[in-house]
Amino acid sequence: VACSMREGQPAATYLLEAPCAGLCESEVERLLLVFREKLKQGHTIVVQDNHPDFASGCDIVYEILLT
Repeated sequence: VACSMREGQPAATYLLEAPCAGLCESEVERLLLVFREKLKQGHTIVVQDNHPDFASGCDIVYEILLT
């Protein structure tokens, strides 16, 4: 993923599951900054994660509740 997201790559869609797993708060903040930069470059990023701080930094949040 890191290689495909490097500078100069054509716009792409990335699907990521739990990228915040095992990260501390400062690492989550850094990840959000990296994702925002990629969005500015025209990439689309779809993430499934349960981290509340990560979700609050997203443009759109879909909540799926299983009953």
